[in-house]
Amino acid sequence: MAFKNFLVILLFFVSVLNADSPKNIIDTIKDQPSLTTLSYLISQASEEDIAILTNNNNSITLFAPNNDAIQLVEIQFLSQPDTLLQTVNYHLVNGSFSDTSLGELNYLPTFLNSTKWVQLGGKPQYLVVTRDKDNNIDVNYGMKSVNAPSKVIGSGIQTSNGYIYIIDTVLQIPKSLNESLVDSGKYPNFLKYISKIESIINNSTNGVTIFLPDDNSFAATIKDYDDSKITDTLNNLIITSPIYLGNLTDGQKIQTLGSEETISIKDGVYYVGNTKITISDILISNGVVHVTEYVVGADNVAGKNNNSSSNDGDSIMTNLMFSLILVSFTILFTL
Repeated sequence: MAFKNFLVILLFFVSVLNADSPKNIIDTIKDQPSLTTLSYLISQASEEDIAILTNNNNSITLFAPNNDAIQLVEIQFLSQPDTLLQTVNYHLVNGSFSDTSLGELNYLPTFLNSTKWVQLGGKPQYLVVTRDKDNNIDVNYGMKSVNAPSKVIGSGIQTSNGYIYIIDTVLQIPKSLNESLVDSGKYPNFLKYISKIESIINNSTNGVTIFLPDDNSFAATIKDYDDSKITDTLNNLIITSPIYLGNLTDGQKIQTLGSEETISIKDGVYYVGNTKITISDILISNGVVHVTEYVVGADNVAGKNNNSSSNDGDSIMTNLMFSLILVSFTILFTL
């Protein structure tokens, strides 16, 4: 009798423990009312793909678009099997990232590594995940996310094989530089000349970094240039490997196709040479774009030397104050 009672108690505790244990990613999604559409879409995948999300030996983080986010996506997009599969892969991160493990700036490698969609020398595409001082988490994924990053809703949900973060936007796979600039609608002057460097960008086997200048600044810089000098100017904007903002350090020397530039960081602002980076880490299919206030390496745009101009201004003001003090003492002793 005592043994039977022991078995009953043991079974009770086992059932309680099982009830409290995290489920795998697939089963956890099924339990979330805001993820029913995503649950349906994933159910259409192959058994092999679904097994990735159910295998407890895997370590995965899923950024899961809620029902409202998926409803905003075009029907044609959802009906294209390969596009849908690769988009889901772009929401899957290799590794288990809890809330506490995410810092202010994170570069997370995704499952998206098809060469049709990514050209980074065999490496997968990334997500840029940021956390602000109020602990709000944003996910940046390309040109369309510059002014409207995907936002994480609530806290991460722990599963038996990773974490789920519910987000309010479907993450679009980063496009080529040309397509990204067209989508933005903000760089018509630069687009006129992109054909001069397109072959270099497309044939860079390991990916690229582009320092994209403000479009008005670019137009002002090249207005009196001949074709040869325009090409030289464009070469100053290209590095034949991806360098994300988090890879840059104060005093670092970087080599573009046309010049060597020095990175400086002042009060949290990053400068390439004498022009500051205004928007960072815009992902493209084969690298990353950093928008700069002026043209990197240019020497004919008035006011571009922002990193040094403030120091020059301080020096002028100091000299002026010293002169005024000297004049005051001269007048005082004359009296």
